[in-house]
Amino acid sequence: MNRHLRISCVLCALAFASTGARADEPVSEETIFVIDAPPDRGAVDRERALGEAPFVTVLHPADHPATSSVADAIATSAGALSSSLGGLGAYQTVSVRGATPGHTAVLIDGVPLAKLAAVTVDLGRFPLDAFGEVRFYRGAVPVELGGAGIGGAVNLVTRLGRGPHGERLTASLGLGSYGARHFRAHWGDKHRDGDVLSSTTIGYQGATGDYSYYDDNGTLLNPRDDGYKQRANNGFDQLDAATRFATRERAAGALAAGLRLSLKREGLPGSTAAPAPTAKLATFDGVADAKLVTPVGGWAATQLAYALVELQRLTDRAGELGLGDAERAYSTFALGATSTWQRSLGAHRLSLAGELRADLFTDRDERMGTEAVSGSRSGGAATASIDLALAPQLVVTPAFRIDALHSAPTPVSVGPTAGMDVPSRWDVVPSPRLTALVSVTPDLAIKGS
Repeated sequence: MNRHLRISCVLCALAFASTGARADEPVSEETIFVIDAPPDRGAVDRERALGEAPFVTVLHPADHPATSSVADAIATSAGALSSSLGGLGAYQTVSVRGATPGHTAVLIDGVPLAKLAAVTVDLGRFPLDAFGEVRFYRGAVPVELGGAGIGGAVNLVTRLGRGPHGERLTASLGLGSYGARHFRAHWGDKHRDGDVLSSTTIGYQGATGDYSYYDDNGTLLNPRDDGYKQRANNGFDQLDAATRFATRERAAGALAAGLRLSLKREGLPGSTAAPAPTAKLATFDGVADAKLVTPVGGWAATQLAYALVELQRLTDRAGELGLGDAERAYSTFALGATSTWQRSLGAHRLSLAGELRADLFTDRDERMGTEAVSGSRSGGAATASIDLALAPQLVVTPAFRIDALHSAPTPVSVGPTAGMDVPSRWDVVPSPRLTALVSVTPDLAIKGS
């Protein structure tokens, strides 16, 4: 059983509200003192779940164990199934309503993480308490998040400013079985009389993962060779850090920017039938973004620019995972920008969005010393939707998205087609969508997409 100690340093946790009396005036009966009164988070989540057409669930780190990953938290929601290749720190994916994991878009503060090398994002490498909340969409996805996920979308949102009780610094520390260890510290504050909110987080987690398991030695009908074994090469160490700031929304607009870095080293233990005692994988991830929200002639315009980098090194000199020994270095770089425009048309709302993105993937065989092979993908998308308030309780949202992508795959290096040229190609994919929301009562909404 894992046991964790959570420490919170609470500063300035006193809120004061009055009717405007001066300090030298007597305190009236209408003066109110509120101590440690957090906002009604449940009411905000409830309003969002009932009032938005997409099926959305908001997950909070405080409702889950300190070592939970994002995938662990999402798995507690209806319609989601989490799959893992092992224990703490292992590769994890989420399937939404039976769709494949790659059909669920994963974003950090609105930045899409899906990349050229692997369309499925490893949600096990994101500690839940590294974020303020997780917004989990099933089915329809809002236009401002791209609207491209078939199964849905997961938006990981950074917590800004002070905590619900006014605390600036929070920290958690934990030790558990099989070498599990965990530490995280978060500093959030406000500046310039509250016009600027900031957040800085640093965290570490790791484990040896040397648990015992029952092994039938691959012979189901022969119990004489069965026994317990200890999992080997199943440990990991992960360090992550993030900083972000945002200005409060004013008439002139708002600005936000952030940087998030992660470094993970892990063993690749293989299967129980074919264990891999020495194979290793090291991964470095970086995400940087800047967002500007401004009013333009009756439109609410949001401009987002971002850059992504992922560097990986696979070491398998004993040939435990493939057909031979390997020492490979992979890199993925991406640049992108999105522009979203929304405007009210009476009781209705029109949303328009455009995207541009370019990805470059390289693969280098360090053992052979050969030149790196590369592949790329570039293109864009356009999305339009309108929220039609057909009745006080009925909102219908037709939407249309079209993607145009140019792909230049990496050359094939193994097999009968090794060395052959792989032609590039264009793909144009239209995606229509229709969503409806019926508010039956203040506590009941019926949705469909």
